[in-house]
Amino acid sequence: MISSEKQKHIADEEVVKELCVANGVPYEKMPQEGSALASLEVFFSGYPRMVGLSLFPGLVQLTIVGQSISHIQGLECCPLLRDLWVVECQLTAIDGLQSCVQLQKLYLYENHISKIENLESQVNLQVLWLNNNCICCIEVVPPVLSARIWMILDGLSTLQKLRELNVADNKIEKIGHSLDPNINIEDLNLSGNKIASFKELTFLAQLPHLKALGLQDSQSVANPVCVLCNYATHVLYHMPRLQRLDSYDVSSRHVKEAAEATVMKKMMYYNMRVHTAEKKLRETQSRLAEQKETLWKPAVEQIRACSHAIKDSMMLLHIAAQFTNPPALEWELSEVREHGGRSSRSWEDKAPSPPPLPPPLPPAAILDPGEEADDPSDLSSDPQVELQILSKMEALAQWVKLCEQRLEEIEAWYKQELSQATNRKEGMVHFLLMELETVGNIRFEDGCSTDPWFTSCHGLILSRFSAGDYKAHGITGLKITGITRVHNSALRLRFEDKLHALLADEESTFCSHRNYKRWLEYLFYVSNPDSEDNEMLHILEEGFFSA
Repeated sequence: MISSEKQKHIADEEVVKELCVANGVPYEKMPQEGSALASLEVFFSGYPRMVGLSLFPGLVQLTIVGQSISHIQGLECCPLLRDLWVVECQLTAIDGLQSCVQLQKLYLYENHISKIENLESQVNLQVLWLNNNCICCIEVVPPVLSARIWMILDGLSTLQKLRELNVADNKIEKIGHSLDPNINIEDLNLSGNKIASFKELTFLAQLPHLKALGLQDSQSVANPVCVLCNYATHVLYHMPRLQRLDSYDVSSRHVKEAAEATVMKKMMYYNMRVHTAEKKLRETQSRLAEQKETLWKPAVEQIRACSHAIKDSMMLLHIAAQFTNPPALEWELSEVREHGGRSSRSWEDKAPSPPPLPPPLPPAAILDPGEEADDPSDLSSDPQVELQILSKMEALAQWVKLCEQRLEEIEAWYKQELSQATNRKEGMVHFLLMELETVGNIRFEDGCSTDPWFTSCHGLILSRFSAGDYKAHGITGLKITGITRVHNSALRLRFEDKLHALLADEESTFCSHRNYKRWLEYLFYVSNPDSEDNEMLHILEEGFFSA
């Protein structure tokens, strides 16, 4: 153990000697002159570990380039450090900076860092370069977190003095609200990442001092969003304070006005479309209300007439024990029974169209309230008269029940049609807003029977339906009411990039250049009723969630 520690000490001493030679400082004079050194530099070799820094307590700038260093250490004795460069090394994490509270510039580009973390102490940091690493996202801390969780998810939340951030050539797909706390950022470089949505760029409008934005500079591959239509127009409209975009000067007032005019025209167009959809919904509501009133009126009148007839029949009960006219009453009851026995309702088989009215009651089945009763002197005592009157009342009550069921069916039909019309309108508005937010890079096209793609899709869906699979649910067929085609430029580019990568892979068994189209398959997807309401909209805009 002692021998290994001694060997390590000797090796560290050799590293320190190399550091002294690289900076022109005699190793023998280090105890006297080390504290006076403010800057150290070491390039390309000879410094595999960060050792010996305790000999330089007055260090202000440290530059390490092209070494095999895997983690930052030894900076506890350098509290005055303001500039730190550890670039083109083999760092896998950001750590060891807790004591460097005066740090203003931090350069850690071209390493293997996968996460932005452990920067909560660098409250004075103004410049941060993390380009050419393996960072997938910019973490953001929720407003209320315990101290332990803060250490895990700190991200850039505490760097409120940050003016320049370079995270180019990483794997960042989302921005979200991760940069909202960094309100003083003036220069932001996101080139060479995987940002594909205009919505992500809109979040950058929350940075009030942003002057320079890079998404496709000359030294990096462009983000997928940069090849979409109206990319520059969208950025300039939402960030009018920008002075430079992708190394181009965009400070001219005419450039900003042209972008604003283009967006305003699109907004006027889509606002008109939204108003048209709302007007169509109001017309549908009015039409449905009229149809409902038309369907209700006969049933309500029959219920009213039956109610009057029942009341009159109850009055007859008081005199039925003494007076009756069996022939006339039997004729009325025969008519009521004949009509009341009709239990079939043809409207049950015609949903969702308005159900037809049941046939009206025959005049003899309902006693007109104004009709004069038979002369009591003509009624004879007959024990069957009371039963006949009760039978008539029962028939009338059954008919009232049928009419009430009819009203319930009309109300259910009305609510269903109104709900469908409202959902269609809300879906249309969502689609229009999505088109506007993406500046036309997502479009929705309603098809008709004359479109070749409509016919193809219609036939494909019907050919995939199997009645046997749905027999238990009482479903015997499909009726296609409409087909909408989605044009999503970003998803199309993503699909083509993936397909070309598979084609370029010689070891891939997926396909060959000649027969790859035979491997393409159609996906039938139905959203889960228990899932979030916006799941389908998310899929249409950003594709499916990763498996």
